[in-house]
Amino acid sequence: MPFADLLCAPDAGALSRADAAIEADDAALIIYTSGTTGRPKGVVLTRRGLAAYAGYAERVGLFAAGDRILLQVPLPTAAGSVIQTVPAISLGATLILLDVFRAETSLELVEAERVTCYVAPPTMLTLQLEAENFEVVDLSSLRHVITGAAPVAAALAERAVGKMDVRLTNSYGATETGGLVTYVPRVAPSGGQPRPAAS
Repeated sequence: MPFADLLCAPDAGALSRADAAIEADDAALIIYTSGTTGRPKGVVLTRRGLAAYAGYAERVGLFAAGDRILLQVPLPTAAGSVIQTVPAISLGATLILLDVFRAETSLELVEAERVTCYVAPPTMLTLQLEAENFEVVDLSSLRHVITGAAPVAAALAERAVGKMDVRLTNSYGATETGGLVTYVPRVAPSGGQPRPAAS
């Protein structure tokens, strides 16, 4: 059923019928990635895989139903669309979108929107810690920062935990894996514990 028809559908049964026609292994999302090696390639992620990741993210405590998640990484990436958005939708959490990352602006949004968690690669995390307004914004709502996408120096992890008073999860994921693959649920520079396979 075309999306426009769903928007105009007069009865709720249209959504149920459309949902019933979709299989668990049908494509749900295509994200383009080139890594560091060349031309972009479309990575097809299935409903089953996205649902498995959402369940995993909740089970290991990456996100919770009451979270207010600041989406400050690009939405067309796995970090934006899968790692944060899929669990948020599954849990009914709130997403706050930042269209262009600026460290000062992101910190102001944490204060204004009472953000509880977000993803920040090491470069973003460093810029936030060095932002002019870091010492004056209220970050008391922030409980969890997920980092990765590049090596995370132990000194940076310890500095973030100490200055932000958050739990910092070091993680590794790839577009092709449909979310995070490993994570360290504490300050640590290693790659982390593997995610269980989707069933």
